[in-house]
Amino acid sequence: RPPLAALAPASMSRRSFSEDTFDDFSTLEEVPSLTVHKELRQLKVLCVSVPEAGHLVPTMNVAVALAVRKHRVELSTCAWAGPKVQSACSQSGVQFVGLAPDVKAAESGQGPAAEHKAADRMASMFMVYN
Repeated sequence: RPPLAALAPASMSRRSFSEDTFDDFSTLEEVPSLTVHKELRQLKVLCVSVPEAGHLVPTMNVAVALAVRKHRVELSTCAWAGPKVQSACSQSGVQFVGLAPDVKAAESGQGPAAEHKAADRMASMFMVYN
């Protein structure tokens, strides 16, 4: 079986989504041909992630792989991450659900997450997103 990331459209490979680590969708490759021997029902899948790249990018890869298989997929994370994944969501059919619009990104330099990041307390920073 091919890895999940290998099931995304070729148009998504090596695309740049931003200038930070959110652009690492290089694991996505062309969709291989697939022969289906039985009809499967469409799943409704909710993928939830903290909005930091090390968590969000792998979660996004799973969401895209499911969406290109025609499942209904929602990706839920902090609203500020929406612009970083919007292109991939649009291309693959993943519905983005932005949560907690008042929570600021750690790299914004504002808010509690930024304070924890500046103090090198990354574990504490993730609690802000919780």
